[in-house]
Amino acid sequence: MSSFIPIALLLIQILIIPVVSADISPVEPAIPPYEKSFENKPEATSTHEPGYNIYTRVEYRVFRANSKGVVKIYLENKGDNDLFIYEYGLKPGGLEDTGVTVHPGEERYLGMATTYIGDVDAVTVRIGVSLLAKSGGRWYDYKTIYLDPMTLTIEGSTPNGDPDYVRDRGMRFDKVNDLIFPLGSLLRSEAISAVKTFPGEYNIYQVCSIFDRVSEQIEYVSDPPDAEYWQTPAETILAGGGDCDNHAILLAAMIEAIGGTSRVYLTDDHMFAGVFVGDVSGSDEVQDAVRAYYNTAVPVYFINDEYGAWMVLDATKSIYAGGSDLGYKGCSTVYVIDVSANFRDLRESVSIDRLAFCEEISEDGDFIERADTRYASGDTILIYYEIANFAVQSAESGHEVWLKHSIDILDETGESVFHSVEADEFHEISESPPERVWASSSYDTSWLGKGRYSVLVTVEDLISGKRDEKSAYFEITTDPAIMPAVHPLWVVIGIIFAGYFVRQRRSR
Repeated sequence: MSSFIPIALLLIQILIIPVVSADISPVEPAIPPYEKSFENKPEATSTHEPGYNIYTRVEYRVFRANSKGVVKIYLENKGDNDLFIYEYGLKPGGLEDTGVTVHPGEERYLGMATTYIGDVDAVTVRIGVSLLAKSGGRWYDYKTIYLDPMTLTIEGSTPNGDPDYVRDRGMRFDKVNDLIFPLGSLLRSEAISAVKTFPGEYNIYQVCSIFDRVSEQIEYVSDPPDAEYWQTPAETILAGGGDCDNHAILLAAMIEAIGGTSRVYLTDDHMFAGVFVGDVSGSDEVQDAVRAYYNTAVPVYFINDEYGAWMVLDATKSIYAGGSDLGYKGCSTVYVIDVSANFRDLRESVSIDRLAFCEEISEDGDFIERADTRYASGDTILIYYEIANFAVQSAESGHEVWLKHSIDILDETGESVFHSVEADEFHEISESPPERVWASSSYDTSWLGKGRYSVLVTVEDLISGKRDEKSAYFEITTDPAIMPAVHPLWVVIGIIFAGYFVRQRRSR
């Protein structure tokens, strides 16, 4: 039997989340007909121009090249006459119907408008309004006027890519749900206040109203450097501010408080919420309802999975519900945290995830996966794997994690050609326990003959007593050179190398 000698082993904790199956029963919002509440347009009976003096401003988050930009338009009446706005919009773009009276000294929100942005570094637009001015009890129609051009800066291109979505049932899953449940009276009151314009059964317009409440009343405030703090929804409401994590958790909690089904999505540097809106086939109907609510053809983004469609709710990157894919489109992996009052029943036991053969693995856990798993005899194999969903128990000086894991190599008949005699352990007591542990091993294949093999990784959670194993296949395509004698120093070097490269990185 040939031998298989490990050269190096690395063990590290990293900030990502487990893959497991889900057990939720999502609730779909109703989509009743939308009734616009415009004021009636006055009849223009005056032929005398009374004059007007207006000031306009816009709000928006980020504009990207080759996409549709969305702005909120506000108008202030700085003159002495009442004004009535019956259309507004952008040029290039178009005009939307409305019906808003603006008294002298008053600023009113007109609505949202869109304009297409090409492959440019900046875009010049003009706000257009169709207005009447009142004098002597009669209205004069100025029809459509366009204001001075304004230039909007473009921040790069729209990201491309189709990320992998990985569902969480680990520590972060517990943490988010612990913050949300049980739903408090302050949260419930805030949610009810936000949706009172759209009473009745849970519906899509209530979702949009909740988004607007959070977007308009919760300011973005960064956490201090190297200090990530997730607030409860009540803390965020009372503080009136928070970062993307706190916006996402508050949005998810408020959706739950009115009977909806929400979740939180997490990337390496961002968090946003999502709301279940039904079957994927019904996405167009949802989009039409959102566009009716915002009175313009805003782009609406969905993330689809086995349950159906989830509309994006990202209050720090968009000014409307359903807006912006900037928080996830350019990412390789997006982690999914379902929100459920029964979250403790959904938590699963220790698991091995992302077992991969790699071209390269860095000291901080970044890796480049091989396009195939065929090797010539004598090549070095780099193996990467992750351990998740492990138990964490309270200890005198913090939280304790204790794992034992090992690797076996099996030939085509299932016979072991290598077994790690002593399993490696990860044992840590710390104030902030790891979300996940990753490990990497490198092997010299000079000891393997031509054929197909499998790597079998086994892990045992020494706290819970649970075990898991995972395997992956590789192939040796050439016969080995002359078999060298096993040199015990190689094993010693491997152990020293492993100890030297132990690193830790705290969770966000």
